[in-house]
Amino acid sequence: QHLMGLTDPLGGLVHAGEIHRSPHTLSIGDYHSPAIEFEVAVLIGGDVPVSLEPYTIDTIAPYAAAVSASFEIIDTRGGDLAAIGAAGLVADRCLCSGMVVGDGVRDTAGLDLGSCPVELVWNDEIVETGIAGAAMGHPFAGLAWVANHVQDRGRSLVAGHHVLTGSAFAPRPVSVGDAITYRIEGVGEATIEVVA
Repeated sequence: QHLMGLTDPLGGLVHAGEIHRSPHTLSIGDYHSPAIEFEVAVLIGGDVPVSLEPYTIDTIAPYAAAVSASFEIIDTRGGDLAAIGAAGLVADRCLCSGMVVGDGVRDTAGLDLGSCPVELVWNDEIVETGIAGAAMGHPFAGLAWVANHVQDRGRSLVAGHHVLTGSAFAPRPVSVGDAITYRIEGVGEATIEVVA
């Protein structure tokens, strides 16, 4: 939101064929101008019913069957994220071109998920550190936002859906030869190797 000058989150659709397991080999030739974001992915464990009240961190939590360190693959076409603007984001499905999901954990009861330390390792160097809740304060805040967003449009999250909850760091473009690991303490990691 900060990078794009937006006051609210945006949501884009990830198609089933765009969901990859970690470790993943990303072929740069399959995209126009690929970049990645660094997120907590949530696996929905049961159908999320229509609610008269908006979902919150606490009320959406029972539907989270597992959480994983994940990448969102975005494709900017022009490469300049700041110049795309809100209209460009909407036209390009919020730039979403897939996701890479790590193994993750099913029991989050003992985790303060919003405060879990995260680190980004790029070609064997730690280039950024932070917390898993950097995007909206807590990954389940992003999950609740998505649940409410789709419900407002007459749809709902169902068992088996994967939901990305917002990036801990700004997007980074990738290049051939990059080896990238995103690690969340207490949760796990996801890795990408970029090839031609």
